[in-house]
Amino acid sequence: PFCNSLMQTLESNPITKIVWNSVKPLLMGKILYTPDSPVVRKILKSANTTFEELERLQNMAKAWEEVGPQLWTFFHSSVQMNMIR
Repeated sequence: PFCNSLMQTLESNPITKIVWNSVKPLLMGKILYTPDSPVVRKILKSANTTFEELERLQNMAKAWEEVGPQLWTFFHSSVQMNMIR
């Protein structure tokens, strides 16, 4: 409901409607024109690969947040590391 009322508000004013119509495709994740050709498919595949890599990086950062303190504790105060030192 909030999003729908916001969109109606943006589309009701002529000035904001112009801005909204130019920004809307970017926010909605739609590409205005993409001809179906091998070159476009290659570009889209490359873009998707980039986003997949960013997702993997985000997942690694989340995993590090969980495991990082445990590794820090292990390397600084574990019995095994003290024996190696």
